[in-house]
Amino acid sequence: LDGSVPLWESIVSGHDAVSKLLFENGANLQPGDMANFACVAAERSSIQMLKDIVHYGGDVTIARSNGTTALHVAVCEGNVDAVKFLVDHGADIKKPDQQGWTPVALAEQQCHEEIKAVFSSMGGSCLTKTGSDSHLLAPKLAPPTLKNASSMPNPLFLRPSFTVDQHRRESDNFRNSLFGILSLAHDFGKRVGPMSLEDQKNGTIGGEVIAKRVTIHGLQTGHNGGKLIWLPGTMEELLHIGAEKFGFLSTRVLTVDKADIDDISLIRDGDHLFLVEDGKSTVSKEETGEL
Repeated sequence: LDGSVPLWESIVSGHDAVSKLLFENGANLQPGDMANFACVAAERSSIQMLKDIVHYGGDVTIARSNGTTALHVAVCEGNVDAVKFLVDHGADIKKPDQQGWTPVALAEQQCHEEIKAVFSSMGGSCLTKTGSDSHLLAPKLAPPTLKNASSMPNPLFLRPSFTVDQHRRESDNFRNSLFGILSLAHDFGKRVGPMSLEDQKNGTIGGEVIAKRVTIHGLQTGHNGGKLIWLPGTMEELLHIGAEKFGFLSTRVLTVDKADIDDISLIRDGDHLFLVEDGKSTVSKEETGEL
């Protein structure tokens, strides 16, 4: 496959003995797409894959053609251990991608407190509110049209053993990661320009239905544990996504004001939604928090 090499295929498959044998016989990662290798490892939240890349002479700090690094991906996935590993191996926390997003800005945007603490300890203070450094603020991006979501490239190399369903799941994972959302939104913004606040809230532009971005919360995790996702087409799909993200089955969806939501069409772009665990009958104000 274009950009892949035998040693990488062995690492991805977890064949340690084969990887060692290949390396001892002259195989290396250099001819392959090193940036993609590192990003794939971060997308899969695999510290072992990142370690293998470094062990076999690879570089986990190289950026893709669009400026994305493994550190960008690790931040979007909320993987603190991967972030620490990448930083320890030279990843630049202030390196912007083509859209101007730095790992520091992404951590701030997605409210990853542990990751922000890691960056702050390195002198990577997050976004400046006023003054000459205001250009460091993360760019505001408009959401994309639904019909273009399926055209996003998959960040993974597809091996022959991958099924169509596996490919679809990997693509869905990418689109529901913050980086996937920002990438799609950037493309949309270039096509249609800025949107009015009313259009964004109604989820339409010129009569065309667009994708809505919402932040879902599991009540055990609080506001800082929110996940930014595309709003699916049905309440059932929303509950299914919540189960995947938070590891519990929810039966109710609440607004910040603790109002039950029964119709997916009532949810607006930018809303914060709280998923209530099965069997829980009451929700306190402290659990929904002050957003």
